[in-house]
Amino acid sequence: MHYAALGRPQDAGEFIAALQGRLRTSLDRFGQALAEGTTGGVAIVQKHGEP
Repeated sequence: MHYAALGRPQDAGEFIAALQGRLRTSLDRFGQALAEGTTGGVAIVQKHGEP
């Protein structure tokens, strides 16, 4: 595999840490958008009393 061409590290720990950072940032931004009501129509709702 050509990791350099893909822009990905060969070290699994480094790859996972970077992925977790991106996911954490995305979830933080989504949480903030939910709080501000700026999700563009996306909402967390309950169906039959279940989240």
